[in-house]
Amino acid sequence: MRWLERSGFAALLLALSCSSPLLAQTAARTATAETVLKEVPGLDRVESQRYGKVLILEGKVVREADRELAEKIAQANNDGGQVVNRIEVSTSTLERIIPTLRVSAQKLSRIVGSAPLLLVAIFVIWACWRAGRWLSQRAWVGRRARSNPFVGELIRQAIRLAGAIFGVLFALEVMDAMTLAAALLGSAGVAGIALGFAFRDLLENYIAGVLLSLRRPFAPDDNVSIDGHQGVVVGMNSRATLLMTYDGNQLSLPNALVFKAVMINYTSNGRRRFDFVLSVEPGADLGVVMREGLQAVKDTPDVLAEPAPSVQLMEATREEIRVQFLAWVDQRQGNFGAARSEALRRARAHLKGLGVDFSPPTMRLVASNDGATAARPLAGKPVPAASASPKPRPGAGETTAPAAARPDAAVADAVAEARRELGEQDLLKQDRNRERR
Repeated sequence: MRWLERSGFAALLLALSCSSPLLAQTAARTATAETVLKEVPGLDRVESQRYGKVLILEGKVVREADRELAEKIAQANNDGGQVVNRIEVSTSTLERIIPTLRVSAQKLSRIVGSAPLLLVAIFVIWACWRAGRWLSQRAWVGRRARSNPFVGELIRQAIRLAGAIFGVLFALEVMDAMTLAAALLGSAGVAGIALGFAFRDLLENYIAGVLLSLRRPFAPDDNVSIDGHQGVVVGMNSRATLLMTYDGNQLSLPNALVFKAVMINYTSNGRRRFDFVLSVEPGADLGVVMREGLQAVKDTPDVLAEPAPSVQLMEATREEIRVQFLAWVDQRQGNFGAARSEALRRARAHLKGLGVDFSPPTMRLVASNDGATAARPLAGKPVPAASASPKPRPGAGETTAPAAARPDAAVADAVAEARRELGEQDLLKQDRNRERR
């Protein structure tokens, strides 16, 4: 018996001596996990219990994020063991408000402590902005603005914006907040893509306005035809090009349409040719008709002597002889439509005074399948314009131009008024530079 007792006591001593390092290691790991958890704000009420390689976490936290953080810390200090998370998230209003107030106070304290740096950052931004403004007012920018006011203003704005951006980046570097700057730039990129799709038409018109201002295919007071719309150029803003139609209506064309449309500028060259056709009786003296009609066209005010007016025979049939008269007008000095109208009136009146008979319109009856009939002019037989003037003496002609042959004063006044309303938004200004091709 004594041998057995002695043997059992020895075995117990041996077991205790072998397990003591394992128990010590387990206690050390538990103490390490508890120490780390106590040092983390918000986890001071978390308790841990270890059973072998199983670590049990108990207690209360304020946020769900704190609960997940405690589990991650325990797993990092458990050497691959299992962690049982029994931590509860507190729903007490007071327990949630106090930590929030504590964090806010800490942030406010940091802001107050960094007030000198904040003042330096504000001063840097202000100084860079002033420097950019000073550079934008230099003489070389002013010379560019005189040649193209819109481009000059864009350059000034770009210089000021570059100075402000440089100041902000430098201030963020002083405040050690470049990470915030990177986040803001990333957000700005995504927001820029979204805004680009939302305001695509506005951006398209603005960019087209910039390109039109650089190329200058027209200038103020030019007579143009854009996408089938004719009128006098009033001006151009960041969204549209403004025309004054010949009947006094203001027409607004989007800059993107103007940039892509087929355009005719009648003023860039200045000289424009007009023509009209007179139909006379087959028995008329063709030489007299062509010579005297041409002379009447030459005597018309605003008709240019060079290139000289011309006449040509278009068609001679049993019913009529068609003669075409051609002449040129300088639109910078005269009205194209009024000059053509006056030339036609003078030629017809002069020939009629010489006894030339004009052929009346020839009509023909057209019967349809249902028996209805309609009177239509013969193909190729336009109705000649009727003359409202009395029959003058042979060779008589007017010596002064009627008001219709001069530029339309009403349209010119409407253009001037619309340009005054446009004001500083006019991207064309009073500059006559045009695109050189």
